[in-house]
Amino acid sequence: MEIKINDIFKEYENFKLDIPELNVSTNSIIGLVGKNGAGKTTLLKLLYSLVYSKNMRITIDDKIYKADSKEWKSKIFFSPETNIFPEAFKAKDIENYYKHFYSEWDSSEFYSCIELFHIPDKKVKEMSLGNKKKLSLSAAFASNSEITILDEPLSNVDPVERAEIKKYMAQYKAKNKCIIYSSHILSEVIDLCDYLIALKDGNCVLNCSNSYLTESELLELIK
Repeated sequence: MEIKINDIFKEYENFKLDIPELNVSTNSIIGLVGKNGAGKTTLLKLLYSLVYSKNMRITIDDKIYKADSKEWKSKIFFSPETNIFPEAFKAKDIENYYKHFYSEWDSSEFYSCIELFHIPDKKVKEMSLGNKKKLSLSAAFASNSEITILDEPLSNVDPVERAEIKKYMAQYKAKNKCIIYSSHILSEVIDLCDYLIALKDGNCVLNCSNSYLTESELLELIK
């Protein structure tokens, strides 16, 4: 399934993100790369309606959605780089929160991920940074959203569990899902992702299949 995003625009005092069109597909992992300040975080926030863009629209199978509509937000999950859960929450509280918002929420998948990723039964405030990240990923996979945004999803996660999460991501995308994977680790992006989006100075300089670029060529493109 093809997903088209048009008229992505946001202007601040010293920065402007201006992308006329992006194309992504389900059953794929899309790597999002760029230097600090290139516009990655702004783009992710626009997609999840954490910031507003007046004319941005998303088309899925000829149906058009406004980015700030409730219908669109039920189709997308955002796992940011930093923890978003209340410090007093435990896994059960997170389940109770999200299952009322995502109609395809799968509690069994949520707890399977918690077991697979070895997340302790603790309050969020008692967890390590790595376990907080894995808890957010577990909620992302359980949401069964058509588009899942993962911002630096493997930061603070140990090498063994990084490998488990990568395998799980491949299984998840095979359910006809789209994962947008933002990372500064270019080798990991090239190894894991099917498509690449590269930003530079608020512009999209690459939106294509990951079939030919080397890490050094990708680095040169975003410098």
